[in-house]
Amino acid sequence: MKLFYVRICCYCFLVFAANVFAQFTTFEFPSFPSAVNFAKLDTAELVLSSRATISSSLQVPKTVAVRVQQGGRFNINSGKTLRFVGVFNAGPHQVFEGSGTVTFDSGAVRTVYPEWWGASSDSTGDNGPAIQIALNACPNGGEVYLSGTSKGYRVATGRLRFPSSKTIHLRGDGTNIYFSGSDTLFIIGSGTATSAPRQKISGLRIVKVGTRGQGYAIVCNNTFFQTIEDCQIEFFK
Repeated sequence: MKLFYVRICCYCFLVFAANVFAQFTTFEFPSFPSAVNFAKLDTAELVLSSRATISSSLQVPKTVAVRVQQGGRFNINSGKTLRFVGVFNAGPHQVFEGSGTVTFDSGAVRTVYPEWWGASSDSTGDNGPAIQIALNACPNGGEVYLSGTSKGYRVATGRLRFPSSKTIHLRGDGTNIYFSGSDTLFIIGSGTATSAPRQKISGLRIVKVGTRGQGYAIVCNNTFFQTIEDCQIEFFK
């Protein structure tokens, strides 16, 4: 049987030492929803180390922090939404699968990784869908981080759009993106001079592979507060 672990935090006050210590008690549950229902009764951390199926839409409340270990995954059924209000913590490894939707409230997470949806920086496959999902899930004011390696991310699916209602930073550290599509890779910008979000792309080396001199790396539509910084673009139109 798969078990999901909840750590309940109990704060102990030592008056003379003027210190606060956190003590945790661990409980085990057979399903992720049952663990959330129990954990929301107190301040808790839910640790996921195996696969959890989300068959009904679920909101993880602000009092419940979720930490996903290597090997832990959420399989979200089609048409269902997993919403994180409390703090979410996971490294750059796959965390989500299935065709359902993931959303993060502001404060739940600062940095979102495309690797959470299966992206790989080994210069193989098509990482466009995972990057788009990461942009969609990123909270307002957050960043999508392409950590990458010397090989970089290969992308075949283009027209990756920044959500029009959110301020998002797509950030790399000299990260390589190899685009093999024939259209536009990134589309940013929408709104008016007073309401447009402040979207930003930085630290990327974007290279057109296949037929060179074709397509565009970045298209800015109706932009007022968008920033392209420290990016290198090669072999596009």
